[in-house]
Amino acid sequence: MEDWRKIDIDALDASSRNKRITTKEINETLVSRGIIHHYSNDELSGLITEVESKTYAKDFNGLFVDIISKYPVYSADDEGLKLKFLTGVSTALINCKNIDPIINALSDDEASILIKYCYKIMSIKEFQNNGHYIVNWVDKIIAKFGQGIILRYITDRRTI
Repeated sequence: MEDWRKIDIDALDASSRNKRITTKEINETLVSRGIIHHYSNDELSGLITEVESKTYAKDFNGLFVDIISKYPVYSADDEGLKLKFLTGVSTALINCKNIDPIINALSDDEASILIKYCYKIMSIKEFQNNGHYIVNWVDKIIAKFGQGIILRYITDRRTI
């Protein structure tokens, strides 16, 4: 008779019921459990340099497959540097004219990360002038991977 309590009565307590978990708390929990990586300023600066150099060299396949989808920036020390990284990703998405081969080279996980970047970029007011380019990426990703990728984006707690 040890397992007599099937309902967690403490969860029904009115004082804890309306508490909202913030994105910052979720990220701290995921970092502490080793689920996501927390980028230091030096690591993020290195990624920014790589993104800018590959964008300048027009090596978009290498950029999206090797860097952006392999090193998702979920958590960082400096939000300003994270915004600079997102600016580099946005510039790459806008400047890339041949989208189909890149999307065809992505795995499901890589596409899930790329769609997170697209939605994050669309949510920032500074990047909305070129939103039609990002929407084009989203359309192509959905065409290849299906609408389930949007469901995975919505339900995943690991946010960019």
